[in-house]
Amino acid sequence: MSHKNLTHMQNKAMQQSKSEDIQNEINRIFNHHLKGFVTPWTDMNDQALLEPDIEVRDTSKAVKVMAELPGMNPEDLEINVSKDGYMTISGEKKHEREEEGEGYYFSERSYGTVQRTIPLPTEIDVDKVTADFENGVLKVNIPKLPVAQNKVKKVTVKKSK
Repeated sequence: MSHKNLTHMQNKAMQQSKSEDIQNEINRIFNHHLKGFVTPWTDMNDQALLEPDIEVRDTSKAVKVMAELPGMNPEDLEINVSKDGYMTISGEKKHEREEEGEGYYFSERSYGTVQRTIPLPTEIDVDKVTADFENGVLKVNIPKLPVAQNKVKKVTVKKSK
């Protein structure tokens, strides 16, 4: 094979690789921004798995978790806290909208599974976990066992002379 043919084949391979990289990046961007949307192209048997936005605060006495779950009701949710240090929030999100007017009728339904697993310290009191749900926000309070509450010591920093 001549040097010219080899160079031509290498250039073609590099162009194909760049095209694949660009296509992969476009796919990644679309998948990220369209995650959770049910579209006409979505297979209803392949429902989107929605991950709620969360905030976790680790205080000296408890771990406090807040999750945003707009459009859901408390009866749609299931919360499991395990002694080995994991909490899973899961549920079924249902959205139905019907509209009828003069000369038209509009109906839209979408469904999705909501699930998020959060790692927790293992020294938690699973028997005293509480949860409240209000205005689309889930608040879970996970108390720590006394042994975990004493594990953290605040250290005073002194200025060197």
